Amino acid sequence: MWNRPPTSPGSKAMFSGSCEFEAWATELQHHLDALSRRLVLEQRRSAALAKQNELLRQELKLWFPHALPPRKTRAGIQRGWMETPESKKEMQDASVGCIDTSRLSPLGHDQKEICRHSALEQWVLAVDDRQHFLEQLSTRFMDEVHFLLKDASPAVQADRECVLAACRKFGTALADANITLKADKEVVMAAVQQDGWALQFAERLKADKEVAMAAVQHDGWALQFADNTLRMDKEVAMTAMQQDGWALQFADDALKADKEVVMAAVQQHGPSLEFADNTLKADNEVVMAATTSKGSSFQFADDSLKADRAFVLACVAMNGSALEFAHDMLKTDKEIVMAATASEPCSLKFAKGDLCQDPECLKAAERLKGIYKW
Repeated sequence: MWNRPPTSPGSKAMFSGSCEFEAWATELQHHLDALSRRLVLEQRRSAALAKQNELLRQELKLWFPHALPPRKTRAGIQRGWMETPESKKEMQDASVGCIDTSRLSPLGHDQKEICRHSALEQWVLAVDDRQHFLEQLSTRFMDEVHFLLKDASPAVQADRECVLAACRKFGTALADANITLKADKEVVMAAVQQDGWALQFAERLKADKEVAMAAVQHDGWALQFADNTLRMDKEVAMTAMQQDGWALQFADDALKADKEVVMAAVQQHGPSLEFADNTLKADNEVVMAATTSKGSSFQFADDSLKADRAFVLACVAMNGSALEFAHDMLKTDKEIVMAATASEPCSLKFAKGDLCQDPECLKAAERLKGIYKW
């Protein structure tokens, strides 16, 4: 602001001329005005925070009339609580000047008292966060719950009631719960019953059979997140296959060779035959069940069955699209092609040789044209 430091504050002797002094005085006045405005704004902010804090405490007092004793703070708020001659002296000795009254530290040198007040302060804030979370939860759509819990405070993520409510609405919200709640069976059960995929976040309960059963009952694919011991459990595997046959890919190898388990899988979803043991891919009953479910499943059958005329005839009669994966030699067999066309007219395109233009085959397909859109 000036070229040389002043020799004595307030004296014109330190300036070379009156113009320089006036410029310095104007600059100083400008800074004083700015500081005054800043002080007024800080005082207003302090008053607003104090009012907000008091409103919060009054609301909490309505909910919990006996749980919130008045606080003592360095600013002297509610001095009546436990006021004694000693506490008055401590209050006089305490420093004043904390602006944010919602974050003021309690008076006194007693560490136990300080800890007690600090815990109470945190508890008050946690109650407010918890109430806000539950209000938001009731208005959010299911897929928004995950982000709601993810963005919540650690106190909310560790609150059992909040997490339980969130998991009942959106199971995979369990991902953002406190680690202790991920080991809480009731919370995890609520999560997997809403969405079986939530099992992946239940680190300590993946080996719990009841939890795994609840998960695969909702979604068979949840079997992939179960402990290895449960992926070997036939009851758990059967439950998963009945819900979604694709879950066969996550079962233990020993169960992939179990005919009962594989039958349950292919009956629910034929193409799961792909994950069965090779011995069962050559089993007439298993392959027939898979082909009946979906004709394209026949592609996973053993080559010996694809060349078996009697078996192929039976398969295409159940699902004509299986003709696509039969041995080429059988695609020139008129009886097989006719059986496939009768079952599914569009399967005529898989025939070989002149059968695609055969009058009888075309007539059979045309006759069924009104039933099947081809």
